[in-house]
Amino acid sequence: MQSNLAHDLRVLGAWAPLRALYELSKQLGVQRIIHRREPDASKVSDPLRYAPKHLPPAPVPPSVASRTLEEAAEIVEGRVWLFGRRLDVGHPPDWHAVLHAPGAWPRHPWWTIDIRSPRRAGDVKWVWELARHRHLVVLARAVHLDPRDARWREALRVQLESWLEANPPGTGVNWYSNLELGLRAVRWAEILALAGAHLPLPLRKQMGVHLRASLKQMLSELPYTLSTMRNNHLVGDLVGMAACARLCGSRRLAQLVDRMLVEFACRFVREDGSSTEDSISYQRFVLEQLCAWTLLTGRRDLVRRSLAIAGWLSRMGALEDPPPPFLGDDDDGRFLVGSPTEREVGSSARLAACLAGSGADVTWRNDGLLGWYVPEGEPANLPDAESAGDRVAPGIARVRVGETVVWLKGGGERSHTHADRCSVHAVVAGRLVSGDPGTGTYNGPAEVRDWFRSSRAHSVLLVEGEDQLVPHRTFRWLYDAQGDVGEPVHLRGGWRIVWGHHSAYLRQRPPREVVRAVTVCETFVVIGDWISGGGRPRWELEVVLPPGVPSSDVGLPDPLPEGWSEPEASHEALWSDRYGSWGPTSSLRLRGWGTGPVAWSVGDGRSLPTLEVCPGGTLVVGRRVELRVAWGATPRLVVTDRRDDLQIVLPIRGEPIRGEASAQS
Repeated sequence: MQSNLAHDLRVLGAWAPLRALYELSKQLGVQRIIHRREPDASKVSDPLRYAPKHLPPAPVPPSVASRTLEEAAEIVEGRVWLFGRRLDVGHPPDWHAVLHAPGAWPRHPWWTIDIRSPRRAGDVKWVWELARHRHLVVLARAVHLDPRDARWREALRVQLESWLEANPPGTGVNWYSNLELGLRAVRWAEILALAGAHLPLPLRKQMGVHLRASLKQMLSELPYTLSTMRNNHLVGDLVGMAACARLCGSRRLAQLVDRMLVEFACRFVREDGSSTEDSISYQRFVLEQLCAWTLLTGRRDLVRRSLAIAGWLSRMGALEDPPPPFLGDDDDGRFLVGSPTEREVGSSARLAACLAGSGADVTWRNDGLLGWYVPEGEPANLPDAESAGDRVAPGIARVRVGETVVWLKGGGERSHTHADRCSVHAVVAGRLVSGDPGTGTYNGPAEVRDWFRSSRAHSVLLVEGEDQLVPHRTFRWLYDAQGDVGEPVHLRGGWRIVWGHHSAYLRQRPPREVVRAVTVCETFVVIGDWISGGGRPRWELEVVLPPGVPSSDVGLPDPLPEGWSEPEASHEALWSDRYGSWGPTSSLRLRGWGTGPVAWSVGDGRSLPTLEVCPGGTLVVGRRVELRVAWGATPRLVVTDRRDDLQIVLPIRGEPIRGEASAQS
C-alpha cells in the first residue's frame, strides 16, 4: 500500500495534490451538489431548435443507405455490434449490464461506483460502448432515409425513453466519465438533426434536461481535466461541451468553449500531425473529435490541424495495403459513426481530407463513414506513404521492399503508450510475421492488461530483467524513455536497413542504451540489438509470434554466440486481435549475457538468411552485409556491404557524419 502511494506521488508529480483532492471530493459526495436540483422538463427549451441543420449534407449514396437500413433492422431485433462482436442486448437493452460477463453495474451515484479495483463488476468499457449510442444514430439515419416506416422511429423512441428512465442525472456508471458525456452529446446532436422532428416533444425536453446536467458536470470537472487529462479526454470534453452548450441554447458559453478547444488543439496537435497520444487508434480518435466539431459548428479553425493528423496517418500507411499496426492502446474508440465492423483508420483520414476540400469523390462517398458526413466534391490531397520517405513520423520508420512492409518504432509519447520502444511490426509477402500483440483490455484482469503493455509482449530486449517502462496501475508507468529512428540505408538489390535507439535503461548502473537495426528484404526481416555500457549485462528477449506463425519460422545465429542459452519454445504469450478478446500464442524465449548483437530473423520460413555474430559486436547477414554500432555521445550505425565494397556510417539523427568513409547508394 505504501509502495503504491509512493509510486502514485512519483508518477503524478506536481498534480498529486489536485488528484488527491479530487478523489477526496468523490468520497465526501461533493458531486451530489451538481445534480441536487435538475430543472423541470416542461421549462427546458426544446433542443431540436438548436440541432445542426446541415446533417446529412447531401443525399446519401445508395450503397451506404442500404447498409444503414440493414444494420437498423438488426438493432430493432436487439442485436448491436460492440468491439467487433454482434451481441444480443435486447430491445431496449439493459443499460447497466456488464455485457461481457453476467451481472450489472450498480444504479448508485456515479462517484460511489468502483470501476478500477479487483472488486469492480467488470470491464467498464463494454457498458460505456453501448451507452455511446452509436446504434441510436443508425436508427436516426434509418428514420431520415425511410420516415414512413414506423419501425425505425418507434425503436428510436423506445430506446431513448428507456435510457432516460434508467440513467437519471448523476446516477449510474454511464455518468462516471466526462468523455462519455461529451461523446453522447455529440451523438444526440446527430440524432436530433436527423430524426428529432419524429420524436415526441416531452422526450426531446427530457433529453434537454440530461444535456443540461451533462454540461453542468463537465464544467464542474473542467479544472481537473485541464490539469491532469490533457490528451484526447480534454479534446473530447471540450467538443462535448460545445455540443451541449449549443443544444441548450447557450451561445456565449459555446463560443467560449470553442475558443478553448481551438487554443488547446493547436498546441496538442503538432504541425506534422503528431500529438502526445502514443497510439494510432487514439490519433484516429482525436482526428474524429476535431472533425465532429467542424461538422457540428461549421467552423474551419481546426481544419488545418485535422488535415495534419490525416497526413500523419497517411504517411503511416493508413490508405495503403497492408494498413499500419495499431501501436499503443486500442479500444476501437470512434467519435463519429461509421460501419460497426471497421478496423482501420483510412476512413477518418479521408474524412479530414474531404472537410479540408469541398467534399468527397464518388468512390470515397461509398465509405460508411464519409457517406453520412460530406457531399460530393474534391477532397484535399493526402501524402502518399511511399513517396513520404522511410521516416514517416517522429520516432517511427516505415519501409517497403516489394510485398514486405516493416514499421520500426524508436520513440514514443506518454499518453496511451506501451513499453514498445524499438518494436518491429513486419508483414512479409502479405503475412504478418512479427507485430504488436494488441491491447486486450483496460479494466479486465490486471495481469492481462500488464502483459499487453509490457516490453516482453513487444519482442524487444529486456536488460537485467527490467521492463522498459514498468507498468503502474491501469494507465500509468513508473519510468519514461526517449528514443528515435535513424537515417535509413538503401542498398542495391532491394535491401533496406532501418534502425533506432532508446534510453529506457539509462536508469541502470552503468547507464545503458539499446540500438536496434532491422534489415529488410522481400522474403525476410533480420532484427539485431546492441547494448551500450560494456561488461556482461543479462538480457532477455521473448519473440512473440502472431497466431499461425510457427517458431520454426524464426532464424537464429548458427552457432549460437557465447553467452546465449538454448532457446525455449513457449505457448504462454497472449495475442489480441480486437479489444475485449485475447488468447494464447507461441513465442521463442531467448536469454543470455553480453552487449550483443542479439540477432534473429523471421520471414516466409523457406529463405531465411544466415546470421553470424563475430567478435567485436559485428552481425553478418546473409554473408553480405555487416552491421555494428559505434557508441559515443550519439550512437552510430556502421553498415558494410561486402558485395559493393561500401561502408555507410549513420548517426541517429541528421546526415551521415562528415569526415568518415560514408556514402548512401
